[in-house]
Amino acid sequence: MGPVGTSFQEEDWFMSDKNGRVRRPERAQGYVKRVRDRRFWVQLALNMVILSLLFILIYPLAMTLWDAFKSPSAYDTSKWYPTLPLRVSNLKVAFGGTWRYVVNTVVVAVAGGAGCLFIASISAYTFARMEFPGRNLLFSLVIGLMMVPGVLTLVPSYAI
Repeated sequence: MGPVGTSFQEEDWFMSDKNGRVRRPERAQGYVKRVRDRRFWVQLALNMVILSLLFILIYPLAMTLWDAFKSPSAYDTSKWYPTLPLRVSNLKVAFGGTWRYVVNTVVVAVAGGAGCLFIASISAYTFARMEFPGRNLLFSLVIGLMMVPGVLTLVPSYAI
C-alpha cells in the first residue's frame, strides 16, 4: 500500500524481477522515453534560438572589425561579407591623430580609478576601525549617497 490516504499501489510502478532488482513496468518506461524525447526536442529548439541570437550578436561585430581592414573599392563591391586582401594601413589613417587623445583618456581613467580606490580604502578603514563622534551619522550619509543612481547626478554635474 502507498502513503496514508492514497490508493497508490507500489506494484503499479515498481516491480521486482527474478533477481530481486526493482524495475519500472513497461508503461512507465514508455512514459520516461516520451519525456526524454520531448526534452530532447525542447532542448534542441532552445539551442537553436540561442545560436541564432548569438549569430545576430556576433555578425555585426565581426563585420565591423572586418570592414575596418577593407579598401574603399572592396567595401563598395561587398558590404555584407568579408573580402581579401586586408589593409592594415587603414588603422594608421584612422588612428593617426587620435593617439594623444587615447593616451589622455587612459591617464585620466587610471588616475581617477586610483584616486577613488585610495579614498575609498582610507574611508573604509576609518569607518571599520576607528571610533569618533558622528561616525554612525557619516556612515549613514555615505550609504544614502550610494543609493542615489549616477544618472540623477548627471545634469547637476554638467551644470557645474
